[in-house]
Amino acid sequence: MAGETEQGSRYRQIAEQIKQAIHSGSLPPDSRLPSVRTLATQYSVSMTTALKTLRTLEDEHYAVARPKSGFFVAPRPANKTFPTVINEQAREVAPLDEQTELHLAMLGSDCRVRLDLANGDISLYPVKKIGLLMRQMGYSKPALLGNTVKGTGYAPLKNEIARRAVDYGCNINADDILITNGCIEAISLALRATTRPGDIV
Repeated sequence: MAGETEQGSRYRQIAEQIKQAIHSGSLPPDSRLPSVRTLATQYSVSMTTALKTLRTLEDEHYAVARPKSGFFVAPRPANKTFPTVINEQAREVAPLDEQTELHLAMLGSDCRVRLDLANGDISLYPVKKIGLLMRQMGYSKPALLGNTVKGTGYAPLKNEIARRAVDYGCNINADDILITNGCIEAISLALRATTRPGDIV
């Protein structure tokens, strides 16, 4: 608990130092702010703490995130000064886990709602059953743990998908099924097969 409090006050201290530099003019509007990695190195903090510093500045309108470019000092509105007191309740945002925050930092995206990061609660998945099946397969077919899958995917898996597709009124040939490394690759391949550069989806 003490460690969390220390980290919490640390990101706030760093944010205040950056705000002072903005107020003094050392960091003029539209100038680039240090990256997450640079802040972490300069202040000897974790990347999570560094990212929270930049997100805090963004929430308080001192910084803006630009896709694939990083964080920049926010333009100062004409005849207005930066707010010194922020309504914490009004800008409360559900916290993101560390992996998601780091992913967003690498993307340089200012959008906190990303479908490619969507993940259901662990209670929605048959974790125990999957673990049991994996242990059973590990004992009965240990080669599955080391062999690479070639071609269009693991044949027994494709056959099972084709069999289950019948329950949904689909008649699919297992040879026509392509197993991908996740939904993003599947969508990418589907778009490349059905669209051309310049098409609007």
